[in-house]
Amino acid sequence: MNHKIKTDIGYCVVSDDCALDEEELKTLAADIKKQPKLTQPNFFIDMRYDYKFIQLQALLKITELLQPVIQGNIKNKTSGIANMDCVSVYQERNEVEIVLPLASFGVLRHYYEELRAALIAMPTIQVDYPKWSHQFRKTLHGKGPLCTYVAISRDEKNKRRELVHFFFPIEVAACMVTPQFGFTRLLQRSLEKFKNIYTTKIYLQICRSADAGKWVVSYSTLRKILCVGNKFRRYYDFRNRILKEAENALRGNSNHWFGLAECFKKGEQDPYLLIFNIYSANNRQNSYDEYNRLRDKMLSTMVDSMHITRATALALTRKVNIRNYNYVWRKHNLLIANIAGNDEVLDKKAYYVSTMERIIETEKYSKLAVQQDLF
Repeated sequence: MNHKIKTDIGYCVVSDDCALDEEELKTLAADIKKQPKLTQPNFFIDMRYDYKFIQLQALLKITELLQPVIQGNIKNKTSGIANMDCVSVYQERNEVEIVLPLASFGVLRHYYEELRAALIAMPTIQVDYPKWSHQFRKTLHGKGPLCTYVAISRDEKNKRRELVHFFFPIEVAACMVTPQFGFTRLLQRSLEKFKNIYTTKIYLQICRSADAGKWVVSYSTLRKILCVGNKFRRYYDFRNRILKEAENALRGNSNHWFGLAECFKKGEQDPYLLIFNIYSANNRQNSYDEYNRLRDKMLSTMVDSMHITRATALALTRKVNIRNYNYVWRKHNLLIANIAGNDEVLDKKAYYVSTMERIIETEKYSKLAVQQDLF
């Protein structure tokens, strides 16, 4: 469910709170901790290209294969890529070959023809990456093919087994494994469960922005990130077919999920801004301890110092969650200080309750990033 909140320039449609309680979060976190994770290069996440779902899955499979290299570079603060099983580095050709079994993509044989066509088309994907110019002795930034060549062959040891050969420019391969461009931790189980490219792309962005607590993006930019083109022209369709589907797919089933705030200007049918309020199962125990301590202090202040009824105070503190508690705590202290020094406030209890309710609501559509503790 969601509700509408008036703003100075229009209104925001805000999803109802989708935080889990502490026990639910801990159960989910314990389950997620056992699940395999993928360290995904931000280079892949930032690519804006209208690739097919199976092509995105191919990139994720390649990332999975490169995990030992990526983890080694992070640990040793290096940026190299070396020969390993299924990876061959050709320094003389400035090229890296990565080989994956066709069967590893998890597609039924009935769809192999479509799969082959999608993989063979991957050299048409253009991406931004840095390249060293020997002539000008500096690093240039421009566009080039994601991979230069894709071929499918039969395994000589097992003729029934097909192998996919991806040839990457060595500069692109370096972007895949170097810590310089940053990485994002993904839950492999979630990636395997998603059924469409839009949910997967939104999940990648949510995970990347999880540490900030929010992902703020204009509607026009989000359409470009998702490469929807002329599809879902009406925002109503875009919202229901993409945003709500992703919101439902992630909630309680992933390491990160979100509640949505859609910001509209008066008279406009499309939102000018979308704010993804990010919830996380990856909270440390000391975060829960602090969350409970600060929430109890707020409750105590309301009941013991301000003589607000316990029922009202409890109703208010239930809206404080592991995602927003730091923000609400800071605002609570500022409000208490303001009330104490303001003789014009006649009904301090009513003023405090109404103001705190407004603070909790407006946080959902504010652009302020709320820092989270992650694994």
